[in-house]
Order: sequence, then structure tokens, then C-alpha cells
Amino acid sequence: MYNFKAELIGNLKPASMRHSFEAFIMQAKDVRQQLGEQKALLDRYLSCLLESASHAFADTASEDGSEAARMLGFICADIVIEKGKYRRHPFYQCAKSYIESHPINCEDTSIKGTLYTIALTHDYLEAECEKLLKAQDGWIARTLTHTDLTALYSQICNVIGDEAGMKNLDRLFRERFLIATSLECFLHGMSSTLMYVLTNKDSETSKQVFQLLLDDA
Repeated sequence: MYNFKAELIGNLKPASMRHSFEAFIMQAKDVRQQLGEQKALLDRYLSCLLESASHAFADTASEDGSEAARMLGFICADIVIEKGKYRRHPFYQCAKSYIESHPINCEDTSIKGTLYTIALTHDYLEAECEKLLKAQDGWIARTLTHTDLTALYSQICNVIGDEAGMKNLDRLFRERFLIATSLECFLHGMSSTLMYVLTNKDSETSKQVFQLLLDDA
């Protein structure tokens, strides 16, 4: 039987996170020791690695995704009632063109806007993800203004004469710290809003929106 609860909550164990962190610290100590008098290279590398990851703002990305999804709803509702309040939004004209060429026979303007929101979700999602990635690149570029991580990585490997230690260090870093990327959190926020929208009820039929979609199919 499909374990929905496990998929929803996850099964990451604190013990494995502790192990990854301890192994990460031990590996860093080993590489640092091998560097000898040039141990500052690893200090710079780890400082930039940690700052870059923390500046990716994964902790706020989920809310950013929810906010972006709500904005699509506002845009579609605005077009349906012909107010033009959001006409300056980059996605407005795309949404307007779609809505004008895909008429929906529905008296309830709220549900009408919701149906258009769902129809346009993935086009909008693509545009918003591109915007997020640009913002993330900007954050990371500013964090690494004075350091080239790739060059620093290569320099460390050249000094110790082996890449295995650094490869393992990066693997342990990802395992312990990159539990969810900012893009994944952003998409989760957008998906949460979509799930909420799909459960809205139509005042005419008392059906939930997902039922209307299924009936239409």
C-alpha cells in the first residue's frame, strides 16, 4: 500500500544528519592538515561554500513561491473582471492573451479566474523559476565577488596532490546542508497554493474545482 504519510512527512533521521556533520568536520580537518602551512586555502573555501549556501535563502523560498502563485490568481481575477490593475506585471499580457482566446462558460467570476489560474500555472511557474534562478545567481555572485570556488578547489587539490578528499568533503556538505534547494522550496510553495486552489468550491454546483476539471475531461 502506498505510504502517503511517509511521502508527506519524510523519513530523514536526525542520527544520519549527526553522522554527516561529524564526517564533514573530520574530512575538513584531514584536508586542512594535509595543506599544512596553506591551510588558509581550505578556510577560505569553506567560508565561501557556507556563505553561498546560506545566502540562497531556501528558508524564505517556500513563502516566495506561495506569494508568486497568489499573484497569478490576482492577475487572472483582474483580467476576468477587466480592471487592469496588474497590467504592468510581466506575465499580464501572456495571461490576457490566453484568457481572451480561451473563453470559459461560467457565471461565477471567482471560479472563472481560478480555472484560468490553474490553466496558466505551469507557464507562469516556468517564468517565475527563471526569475528566481537569476536572483539566486546574483546573491551567489555577490557572495563570491573576491573568490572563485572552482579555482580554489583546484588549488587545494594541487597542493595535497589528490582530489578524493575534496570530493568527499563536497559530498558530505551536500548531504548535511543541502537538504532542500531553494528552487525546490519555491516550487513547493507554489504547489501548496495550487492544491489549495483545487479544493475551492464553485457556488453554482457546490463542486470543488478539481471536480470541475475532471468533469470537463
